[in-house]
Amino acid sequence: FTVSLSAIIFSRPLVNKLMKKPTRPANVDALINQEAVVLEEIKPNKFGRVKIEGEEWLAESSEEIQKGSQVKIIEVKGVRLLVKKVD
Repeated sequence: FTVSLSAIIFSRPLVNKLMKKPTRPANVDALINQEAVVLEEIKPNKFGRVKIEGEEWLAESSEEIQKGSQVKIIEVKGVRLLVKKVD
């Protein structure tokens, strides 16, 4: 009994390490620092639309950004993107 209990206690960390899946960012997290194209003008405190990787997203910014401009994604907020104009 003691040997079995010791084996379980000492092998548990090894088993946990082997079964732990590697972490990688979710798809939306992978959008951060990517560039997108503005489809609908973005104004401060108003949403616009951007397109990235073939998908359209609602976007917001602290600055006015014209349609057709390139933007960089700063943050993903649920179903919205926080973007800034590419210099």
